[in-house]
Amino acid sequence: MKRELLAQKLERIVAAIEQGAVPLPVRELHVFGSFRRGAIECGDLDLLLVVGKPPSLDWYIQQLGVPIYDCRLPAKYYAAMCKPLRKPGEKIDILVANDTHDYVGPNQKIKPDDLLLLWTPQDRDWRGKLAAISVDTSAGRHARDHLLDLHRTASSVTEMDTLVKLLEHKRLKLTRIPVEKVRVDVPRKEQARILRALSLKLRGAATLEVTRYAYGWLYSEGQKAAPYGYAAGTVISSQDGSIRINVGKVSLGAVTAWLYDDSEVKKVCLIPHLRKKQPNELLVFERGSAWTGDTKEDVW
Repeated sequence: MKRELLAQKLERIVAAIEQGAVPLPVRELHVFGSFRRGAIECGDLDLLLVVGKPPSLDWYIQQLGVPIYDCRLPAKYYAAMCKPLRKPGEKIDILVANDTHDYVGPNQKIKPDDLLLLWTPQDRDWRGKLAAISVDTSAGRHARDHLLDLHRTASSVTEMDTLVKLLEHKRLKLTRIPVEKVRVDVPRKEQARILRALSLKLRGAATLEVTRYAYGWLYSEGQKAAPYGYAAGTVISSQDGSIRINVGKVSLGAVTAWLYDDSEVKKVCLIPHLRKKQPNELLVFERGSAWTGDTKEDVW
């Protein structure tokens, strides 16, 4: 998407913030990603919205209709913060936090030098800060060696880099399986479990959409799903414990954690939410030919 078009969208977003459209007070608005780096063509607009904390626990019921212990709370909270700023279908990715440290740092999703403070209630000259960004024709959307778009994960750049290095040094092995090659013939008992989660809204619709691929692939491996686990969880295990599947907003750190720390686990499968203009795949990780099992080894 053209940089000029995203700048127009940003103007609308700032106007909405200044008009008090966001349910909680906005303390800071940051921009990061390819737009921050000066790319002329950007995949999307990446924003970090820092908001104040709710005045009381009753706020969650009054504003969102759910108590703090409800498993639907994170999704409802995020939707309430973003709906006033982003139109349906817009390529705008918004992170919401109470502090920048939730997402920014050497081991976090955003590197400090990739973040630009654009707006605060005390300093509203966002246009001047935007104009100060140097256009860089070589700036891309994300690192070329990334396994998938980092936005489709709940992971940091460091976790992505670690996984890439472990694959390069053959400590781990990756098999990519396009979702269209996965049969989704799920046994009736598992279908009932999925339908129950849908009726109770224990999982989001996007997560349930990829859950069927998880069960389909698991059964193609000659395994059955373990009967235990949290209904609202996004982790599916095989009965014998040899396979773990993470669906939805996948965790890259789970790959190394499970394969290094649990000898029973032989395969880890990540199935991120589906995207229309990106490859939709099952990422299956196993221990590689140069596996040592040493979590402290230096592969760099």
